[in-house]
Amino acid sequence: MPDCAMGLALRQLTACPSNSMSNAPAVFLDRDGVINRLIYYKDAGIVDSPFTGAQFQVFPWVPKAIRLLNDLGLPVVIVSNQPGVAKEHFTREVLEEFEKLLHAALAPGRAHVDATYYCLHHPNAIVDTNFVPSREGNMSTHFAGVGIGDDLRPARY
Repeated sequence: MPDCAMGLALRQLTACPSNSMSNAPAVFLDRDGVINRLIYYKDAGIVDSPFTGAQFQVFPWVPKAIRLLNDLGLPVVIVSNQPGVAKEHFTREVLEEFEKLLHAALAPGRAHVDATYYCLHHPNAIVDTNFVPSREGNMSTHFAGVGIGDDLRPARY
C-alpha cells in the first residue's frame, strides 16, 4: 500500500487508461450517498455504507451522469473513506465485490470510472489496514501516478 496522503490509507483498485491526462481537469466523487444508496441500520440507529453486496445499490441516474462526464473527456475518480473493513463490518473481498457491482451497473450505459481510491483506516480499527501516515502531505503524488496530473490547486468543490 502506498504512503498515505492527508492521513488516508489509499488503495487503488483500478487504473486510468494509458493515455496521459496530466494537468487535465478531473472529477472526484465520493461513493456512498453519491453513487450508491446509504443503508439505515435500525438496530444500531445509524446510517452507513452497505455491508453486503445485496445492499449495494447504485442510484439509477449515476450511469448516465458518469457517461456525460466520460463524453466530456473528464477522468472520473472515486475517492472514498471505507472504514467498514477496519471495523469488521465487511471484508476487502466484499469491497472488491462492490467495485464489480458498480462496474456492472455502469457498463450498460457505456460509462466508466478511471480510478478508485479507498481509505480503509479507522482510528478504532479492529482489523489492521496497513495504515501508514503520509510523508508527502498532499494527494497530488498519488493522482500523478495514474496520469491525472500533479497540480490539484484549481480544484472546485
